[in-house]
Amino acid sequence: MLETNRTARRAVNIKVFALVLMIPLVPSILALPYPLGAVFGLVCVVASLYGAAVAVRHGSRKLATVAVSIAVLNTLSFFLLSSSSFLMGLYSLAYVFAPSLIPFG
Repeated sequence: MLETNRTARRAVNIKVFALVLMIPLVPSILALPYPLGAVFGLVCVVASLYGAAVAVRHGSRKLATVAVSIAVLNTLSFFLLSSSSFLMGLYSLAYVFAPSLIPFG
């Protein structure tokens, strides 16, 4: 049975969401020693860039734009803040500059 266009679009959206947003969050919940943590963070950034490539190749223009921008933010966050996800980078910046705004800090 052939996939319909809507089903294929949904599968691409889920795959891109997982590769670009969810996988880079994994190293923040794992406690790995120094070389393994850095290598795993780099692998997660590469997975984020791969997700952006999948979005450009198979997704819509909006999905590709959002995925590429998030992948670039993840890459910048990895090299500037040593966090593979820009969401955790924002959290760490908020924790440093406004600790009273973090509820569970």
